[in-house]
Amino acid sequence: MKLRYKKRGMQHFFDGTWKWGTAKLVYKHKKWFLHISMTKEFSELDLTKVNHMVGIDLGINFLATTYDTQNQTTFYPGRTVKHKRGQYKVLRKQLQMRQTPSARKRLKEIGSRENRYVT
Repeated sequence: MKLRYKKRGMQHFFDGTWKWGTAKLVYKHKKWFLHISMTKEFSELDLTKVNHMVGIDLGINFLATTYDTQNQTTFYPGRTVKHKRGQYKVLRKQLQMRQTPSARKRLKEIGSRENRYVT
């Protein structure tokens, strides 16, 4: 089967520096997608030219902790997110105990909403 494709916004992949890998046809959300793996060679990083580096640690009590080369540490607290996840946990427990079709539907909606919020 031959199909047309759009390469709008992807012209830089067709410049000859990228190597094409295997393709996988995926059916998702009532649409077809073609996933193609690609690789490209890059030169080694010269550490003498690097001026500023930042390290990031992701967690639960602190969503992120950053540390940079100027000895500055920044904490991003996660207490509000942790509290919200606790509220969702209680709500999920109540809905799971009901075991009704409407409760199962609501559980699906809540799971998606919680994932989006935490992200």
